Amino acid sequence: MQPCADVDTWGGFMPRPPVATSDGRGWRHLTARRFRHTPAETFTAPPLAEHLVTLFLEGPAELDWRLQGRHLTGCTVPGHVMIMSAGQENVWRWSGHPDVLHLYLTPAYLNLLAAEAGLGQVELIDGYDRVDPLLFSLGRHVLSELEAGEAVGGGLIGEALAQLVGLQLLRAHSARRLPVQGAASLPGWRLRRVSDLVEARLDGELTIAEMAEAAGLSAYHFSRSFKAATGRPPHRYLLERRVERAKQLLADPAQEIVQVALAAGFASQEHMTTVFRRLTGTTPARYRRARLA
Repeated sequence: MQPCADVDTWGGFMPRPPVATSDGRGWRHLTARRFRHTPAETFTAPPLAEHLVTLFLEGPAELDWRLQGRHLTGCTVPGHVMIMSAGQENVWRWSGHPDVLHLYLTPAYLNLLAAEAGLGQVELIDGYDRVDPLLFSLGRHVLSELEAGEAVGGGLIGEALAQLVGLQLLRAHSARRLPVQGAASLPGWRLRRVSDLVEARLDGELTIAEMAEAAGLSAYHFSRSFKAATGRPPHRYLLERRVERAKQLLADPAQEIVQVALAAGFASQEHMTTVFRRLTGTTPARYRRARLA
């Protein structure tokens, strides 16, 4: 089987370039491209690394579609939705002049949404003549963003649209899965990646979202899994590691306490004193005196 192609490589097999695209808008989990096709000869594209949702906007078309050894043929009309799950060899032929919107989502992102929804592994159901008014309406919103040009909060809008499209795919176009009971604990290799990141970034800012990204999970799923693995939420763990770093630095009498605070990643000396007292029952100054006595 051929290796999977990314969206740009796979799109290069289209007979025409897109007339609109989400490229450059800061959308992380959703890519959108609009194509206005002319009647095409048969062409073969490599397996696509992402899930593809196609919305037929205008123009009926006769579609002949070979997907991983399966042969699908029929007529699509405006309002139809086509779904092709990732990683499949695909051969295409159509007649007519279909105007379509492609929405691409990565399997990893859809799996994260599934985990947050309490589902197991996701398996999308392929098809070319689906009728889904909600998914189609979401596609229209995506199209409006593409036509609007640069807008305030474009990255956030892309994030919201990706989540809504992904959740509708899970609800209406995936094989059913049993709910996951409780929060799964982080496996050791994910936990090590997070702890390595924390140690490397103790002297600066570090967000829960960045820790979650290191673990390869969404922030919500990461927080639950991290607590299941360590017995405490990630924010508490980060503060504990900062206090431990401060303790090491306080052992050096040459360093002023304000310098210790900043080197341990606290916003100020006052911030360190508040957190230090809450976690240890004493202040940094008293800890230093006792340590050096």
